[in-house]
Amino acid sequence: MSIFACPVCRSALARDNATHRCANNHTFDIAREGYVNLLLAHQKKTADPGDNKEMVASRSAFLDAGHYDPLSDALNERVLSLAQHNTSEAFQLLDAGCGEGFYLRRLAAHLQPKLSAHDLWGIDIARAAVRAASRRDKDSHFAVASTYRFPVLDSSVHAICRIFAPGDPAEFYRVLRPGGTLLTVAPGPQHLAELKALCYETPKPHEPEAIPEGFNRIDQQQIAYALHLKGEEIGHLLRMTPYYWHLSQQTQQQILALDALRARTDFILTTYQKNRLSPSAH
Repeated sequence: MSIFACPVCRSALARDNATHRCANNHTFDIAREGYVNLLLAHQKKTADPGDNKEMVASRSAFLDAGHYDPLSDALNERVLSLAQHNTSEAFQLLDAGCGEGFYLRRLAAHLQPKLSAHDLWGIDIARAAVRAASRRDKDSHFAVASTYRFPVLDSSVHAICRIFAPGDPAEFYRVLRPGGTLLTVAPGPQHLAELKALCYETPKPHEPEAIPEGFNRIDQQQIAYALHLKGEEIGHLLRMTPYYWHLSQQTQQQILALDALRARTDFILTTYQKNRLSPSAH
């Protein structure tokens, strides 16, 4: 059963051959890669919002090399623990801001032999990223959509993952089932501090993530380790960060010319539970 909702009228979408269709006969074609575009024209600030092809390619190359596997592994174990406590029906998880699908793809592989009844869904505003995700993962369901206005039915998912992605806590609250779980990954104070020092004269540590309204924090885990990057790996990392697009061309070239770079990772994986009091936005 699909969790997708019509972005026009908010009613349920059902697959009808090569389209998704709602009761009001709004239709959305399924691309040959398998995803559906549920981002309406008035929801775009630019013609092609989100990460471009270059950023998606760099992130894919960097993540495929295994540099963030420890983070992915920790997330997989957390999700598996949650899913195994859900015995009544298929476990539904939404990756909000899924990018090129790296974390969802590894999660699917981790859950498959241990949890037969589950469905994984990914949305991202960047068409290039969703296209890449759909090409490599035929088991999950993907849509181009905004993380500030989910084309997702109310109270339809058991868990949401938000990994380095923006979003609206009121929307997280709306689509989660009662007692549902929000898993976030945010940069810790020292995340990529060495890279930031090359980008800025006075780099500032990342600020702690605020507890989203409508949620209780129930667990938090720090995942930190050193990266030892060489050659083109440095460029892949730089291009997948927001720093790259704000640097002068001279600074970009100086960093890209490095033979090696040692940088710390500092991830904060937090588990929140939807509480009974709805956010003020509702």
